[in-house]
Order: sequence, then C-alpha cells, then structure tokens
Amino acid sequence: MAICTACGAASAQGAGRCAACGRPFAAPAIEIDEVMVAGGGDDASPPPLGAWGLGTPHDPAARRSPLARWLASPDWLPALAALAAPTALLLLAALLLADADTVDSFERLAFGDRFAAGLAMALTVLGAPFRSVSETSNGLLGYGTSIEIRLLPYAPALLWLGLLQLGLRLHRRRLATPLDGAAARALALRTALLTAVTTTLLGLLSGVEKAADATLPSVPAGRRRSGVFVTVESDWWQAVVWATLAAGLLALAVYGTDVLRRTAWERAGIRGWLVGALVSARVTAAVVGLGSLAALIAAASQDEAPAGWVYPVLLVNGGLAMLGVGSGATLETASATAALYNDGTDRTAFSLFDLDGQSGHWWWTVLLALLAAGLLGRAAHRRRFDTADRLRLGAVHAVLTLLLLLGAGAGADFATYSGRGSAFPFGTDTRRTATTLFEVGWSVPTVVLAVLLWTAVGALAVPAVLDRVVQRPAPAVPTPPAFAPNLPAQAAPPAPSAPPAVPDPVDPHEAFRKPADS
Repeated sequence: MAICTACGAASAQGAGRCAACGRPFAAPAIEIDEVMVAGGGDDASPPPLGAWGLGTPHDPAARRSPLARWLASPDWLPALAALAAPTALLLLAALLLADADTVDSFERLAFGDRFAAGLAMALTVLGAPFRSVSETSNGLLGYGTSIEIRLLPYAPALLWLGLLQLGLRLHRRRLATPLDGAAARALALRTALLTAVTTTLLGLLSGVEKAADATLPSVPAGRRRSGVFVTVESDWWQAVVWATLAAGLLALAVYGTDVLRRTAWERAGIRGWLVGALVSARVTAAVVGLGSLAALIAAASQDEAPAGWVYPVLLVNGGLAMLGVGSGATLETASATAALYNDGTDRTAFSLFDLDGQSGHWWWTVLLALLAAGLLGRAAHRRRFDTADRLRLGAVHAVLTLLLLLGAGAGADFATYSGRGSAFPFGTDTRRTATTLFEVGWSVPTVVLAVLLWTAVGALAVPAVLDRVVQRPAPAVPTPPAFAPNLPAQAAPPAPSAPPAVPDPVDPHEAFRKPADS
C-alpha cells in the first residue's frame, strides 16, 4: 500500500496517481511501514529531513568551533595532553596557597580573590618574582607593608618538568614510526607555543587588586579612599619565557631521541657529549638527592622550624646549599635595614674555611663533594673514556653544577610605608618608615673555583688513579658504545655438521661364498 505525501490517503501498491486527490506520484510512494509519528494529536506531521535523511554521514566534530577542532587535531592534541598534568600542578598549588594565613589580609578576601593571589604565588615555580602590598587607610592617613620575593623553588619546578616529560614520552611511545629531525622540531615547536599560551592565560588570571575591608572610619564618599587594600601580583611574563624555553628543549630531547641516537652512532664526538651529559645528570641527581635528605633532617631538628610547606618546596635548594658549602664555595647573606633613625647593613659569609660562627657540623658536607667526584671518576673509568671524552664529561658537569648552584639563590624585600593622600598606595606624600632587604646567594668567584677544582678531580684525576689501580681484562665480546641504534638481531650461521657416514660397499657374491672354516 502506498501513502500520498500531499493528502495522506492510501492507494493501491504501484498506482500512478492518488486515489483521493488525484495527484500523480512524482517519486516512489512512501511505504506504510516507513511512516513515523512525530507527535500526538490530529495535527501531527512528519519531521523534516535532516542531514542524516539526505544521506550525509554523521560527523561528531561538525558542531565544534574552529578552535576546538584545531586543538583536537592530531598535530596539536599530543602537546595539549602533555601540558594537562603540569597545568593541573600549578592550579593545585594555587588552591593550596589560597589560605588565609599565607599572606596578610587574605582572610578579608573572597575565595576567588585568594585563588588568584595563590596563582600569582604558584607562578614562582616557573621563575616569576612575587609581590604583595597591603595598605590600611582611613581616608586621611595610611600605612602598609610591601613584600617582594625572588626565589626559584627547584622541587616543584623539577616536578613540573617531570610531569611534562612523562606526557611527552607517553605520546612518543604510541608513535608507530621513528621521527626524523623535521617532525621532532615541529612537535617541539607546538609544545613550546602551547606552553606559552597556557602560561600567559594563567598569568592573566593571576593577581588581585581590590579593597579587602571597608569597615574603617571614612570621610564623605568621593574625597578619599578608606579601608584595607590588597595587591598581589607577579612578573608572570618571566614565567612565560622560562616555561616556553624549558618545554621546547625538553620536547626536542624527547621527540628527537631517534635522531640523536643515529647522530651519536655516526659521530664519536657527539656521542661523547651526550654520554657525558647523561653521566653528569645521574651523578648530580644522586648527590643532590642525598644532600636534600640531609638538609631535611637538619631543618627538622631545629628548635624553630619553619612552616610545613617550606620543607617540600625548598628541599632541593637545601641539598644544593649542602653541596656548595661542601665543595668549598662561600655562601653569602646580606640584610640591609633602613628605618627612620637607624640605617645599617649586615653581611655574613661562611664556607668550610671560615665557618663564621656556624656549627661545625657543616664539615660533614665535604662528603658530598667527595661522593660526586668519586661517582664521576668511576663512571669515566667503567665506560673506558679516553682523554677527550673525560674533558667533555668535565665540561658538561661543570656547566650543569654552576647553573644549578647560581640559580638556587633567593632574595626578599620587606618595606613598611606611611603617608597621606587619596591615590594608591599612599599618594604623593609617601615615605618608607622601615625597609629590610634580605638576599642569600653564592660568591660567584668561589663557586667557579670550587666547581672547576672538584670537576677536574672527578673527571680527570680519579679515573687516572683507577686505571692504574684496577686492572680490568679486555671483554671477550666487544660491547657496542652508548646510543647504539636498535638494529635487528641477526641469526647466527648454523654450525657445520659432520658428513653422513658412508656404508662399506656390499659384495653381491658374499652370500654364495664358501665359509672360511670349511
């Protein structure tokens, strides 16, 4: 039975015209079992034909925005997935820092403002300085405090890098084919660009500047501001620069592993630099980890222990301080105080050669320097480095140690203000009632001298002594050098088998011969 699409009347199957209205069937009539009810009632009508009815395949991404389709493409999705965990780490740190006791006057702010302030503090993980200003004013007079902290906490920064590396390596393992140099550079560039965009968005969302409390006595509106005003901000553009550079280099190292292996296999000089960097990173990680454990024990044993969150944040910085002092470098602290009636600067410096009143337990830190030199020399001896490779190992280790030690310094500025006027913070008539500047860092000449001395001992002297004392027999089977490409294993040729035994010729007349004893 056929149904007319104009009046809905039923006609005989195969009819050319509708039996009710007489209109011809221009297209094949709709069968009765194909009719679908769109709704109840007498005025129900069939639904209009959509993309599916026209034969267009269903596309889940058709309704996505161009930006969503771009980010979900195979080119950009791996970098976006790799940055998910590091970004979540920064957001989690901001959530933990959104505490009323973290910065003065935080208890007066709403949670959203505290979270924005905590995000500004969390960006110090990527190398951004942090500032906080709190002002109390009654409309005529004002006073307040200002804090600026310059610190690179190595522990959360290394955790950020570790999470990013994990995401990149997971994507690298899912790739079926090795990557060439152009593909590795393209993936590294996309990772760096998305890191810059993500860090910029976090920087724009960080910081707060608003009135925290307006309950103080005030003068008529429009004349002067009154209340408690809080400003928390960071130089987040520095975090964008350092994060982009670190993410790009890390992605290039992960995706360019195959290219590095091939290049190192073909060129002995490049192989020496890469193996030297690998050995230096392992030795530094072991020694700094042991120093961090010693610093944690020493800090926990103090009578006046710092806040609980300081331990995990400054753990690696403490380990580097142990290694630097044990190497003989000079650690300097400078504090300058300027008040209304008192100005003064206090500088202290101590090393193993001049403890300057510090505890004699600092002498134990020399074991870290000895351990670093011993591990470095043992690796050079065990890997049979020649003189050129040992020099490369020493150069890489010296640069890495210098960068870590010089970057472990910290600085802080504390200032109190008073003034009068209506402009923020205190108008034109503003003065500092007290200023305290505190910095802790290394004496650069002593650090350079100590690092070069201990690196020469570890990379040159210790392996030379081990070469004379420890006689190692030549290996029976030569081992391939490091960074050898993964070549398919070749089947060993079959061992030659003995030729089959040839039976003695049989005499056809043997059966008819007369026995010998007859």
